[in-house]
Amino acid sequence: MTFKLYKEMGRNVLRVLLPDENGVLPTEKSCDEYYKTQLDDYNFDDNN
Repeated sequence: MTFKLYKEMGRNVLRVLLPDENGVLPTEKSCDEYYKTQLDDYNFDDNN
């Protein structure tokens, strides 16, 4: 398990990044693509 810093609703938050079924973190090249979606950045500041 690892963490990534994001900006969310005007504040800094840490998100937990979960490893894939083989224990590989999404920050590593060999990680299952499904788990790499955890690295996607979403605009939580936009309410439109």
